[in-house]
Amino acid sequence: MHAYSLDTMQLTGEIVFVRIDGNVPSDEYGNITDDFRLKAVLKTIKYISERADVTIIGTHRGRPDQSESLRNQALSNNILCHWFQQQGLVVHFFEDLFLGLAAAVEKKYSIILLENLRYYQGEKDDSSWLSDKIASVATIY
Repeated sequence: MHAYSLDTMQLTGEIVFVRIDGNVPSDEYGNITDDFRLKAVLKTIKYISERADVTIIGTHRGRPDQSESLRNQALSNNILCHWFQQQGLVVHFFEDLFLGLAAAVEKKYSIILLENLRYYQGEKDDSSWLSDKIASVATIY
């Protein structure tokens, strides 16, 4: 089995999907209180976005199917988008998975952040539905 690394891959012209751990704590105002996990992937996101045509970022925050108070904490990856923008990246946030994937196909934006993937059934039940949708767009996963 051949191991791949980013520095040996041809990313030019590609649509790359990157799954990150965006499960970061935030306060009651939506401010990220510990960005360690985001800092850990920042270099990778920058590397890919400087080379690929489109970088799609997929992640989750919490478990949206839990109690209302926990669900509100997990609601939006929009705060992640704001954090990436503070790091100098131009990131476009899509609440709707299909609109985000369509924008990737059209190559409208360089970096696309999708809403919490745990909102989608394929993520919850570990079926191939969600991964098939993403793989139909992304040339590198």
